[in-house]
Amino acid sequence: MKLTSDQLDAIKELFNMGVGRGASILSQMVDSRVHLEIPKVEIFSSSNFEKIKESINLDESSSVDMSFSGSFDGKVSLLIPPDSAAILVAALTHEEPGPMKLDPVRAGTLCEVGNMIINGLMGSITNVLHKSIDYGLPEYNEGKIEDIIGLQSEEEINICIATTTMQIENLEVYGKLLVVFKVGYLQELLSAIDAI
Repeated sequence: MKLTSDQLDAIKELFNMGVGRGASILSQMVDSRVHLEIPKVEIFSSSNFEKIKESINLDESSSVDMSFSGSFDGKVSLLIPPDSAAILVAALTHEEPGPMKLDPVRAGTLCEVGNMIINGLMGSITNVLHKSIDYGLPEYNEGKIEDIIGLQSEEEINICIATTTMQIENLEVYGKLLVVFKVGYLQELLSAIDAI
């Protein structure tokens, strides 16, 4: 799908506002300033598998996934490399960083962070565009990127990838937000953007 430069700028601004809103809440939780880079936004169709993997540039990841439906239909995934996930959870729990695997308390903490950032993102998008969506429950997952975002699905999907880096005090936490739109729903988003 080909976007105009104005549409891409508008999507980037929506992502920037939404992620900034989530970072502001995170800043209160860790009681320190969270610096956030302006996200780099790219859009792909699921048929462009190799380009997607190249852009994500992660073989495996910790992720918080949340489905949504309504004016737009799809799923948001916050992808965080395991090392960054451990650093972020340690900053929130005031513990030493450790492996994320098989630790339900740490996984639950990351799930709450993902929930805030995803709600900040989608809330900003729907508020600005005057649309409404219903959310599923956030789920914590670990594994290969193609399994996390459903690239093996038969269904055609469009994927928005927003890459950003959060810095909490002296800690760099790297992550990517993926918004996966079922076929046709990215066009709904673009139509809503064009209408404003």
